[in-house]
Amino acid sequence: MKAEDFFELEKILFKVDAGSYTADAGGIESLDYLFKFGKRLELADSPKNKIEALKSQIGTRPSKFYPRE
Repeated sequence: MKAEDFFELEKILFKVDAGSYTADAGGIESLDYLFKFGKRLELADSPKNKIEALKSQIGTRPSKFYPRE
């Protein structure tokens, strides 16, 4: 699996897991600050910017476990 594809799956997992700890999901307000609520669950600017910074680093360093082909 490409690192970019794995990263996208991890992002989905993060949204689903963290999203379950919000008032919008029927719980108490806990991680609501991480999201913008609307028709779709979107990340707020702060975590979104951090995730985009991480995404930009994919493939920039060689891995001793998975050498580049």
